[in-house]
Amino acid sequence: MNRRRKVGGAELDGFDGVLDTGFGGFSSAAGTMVFSFATPGDSLDEAYAVDVDPLTGEIYVGGYTATFDLFTLDFNSNLAVAKLNSDGSFDSDWIFGGQTIITLPVPISGINKLSVLPDGGLLLAGDFAGGFD
Repeated sequence: MNRRRKVGGAELDGFDGVLDTGFGGFSSAAGTMVFSFATPGDSLDEAYAVDVDPLTGEIYVGGYTATFDLFTLDFNSNLAVAKLNSDGSFDSDWIFGGQTIITLPVPISGINKLSVLPDGGLLLAGDFAGGFD
């Protein structure tokens, strides 16, 4: 059985604070976006960072995706980034259909902050635990 913890968000109308029903609603209620990062099998996904490209309105979400093996008690997490269009749908033209997982040579890693750079690149910062070989 696959059990996944999903990442979620919502967009509020800037005038009265109600959900913007033109955002999201693809896999959740209108005005919200709930998804899992692209990790096969059981995973725990959490988002801690979000930024909007001021030129395009595209939304970047960063965090981690983690797996836990009940038999070996191994816990591993990897950096995870998703790119959404301004309407909350995945940008299918971006890496792997709008999501990417970045594996570092440490067992535990995650993104706590991300920023869209003026040239459209991303600056990522986060936590890393374990030794680099």
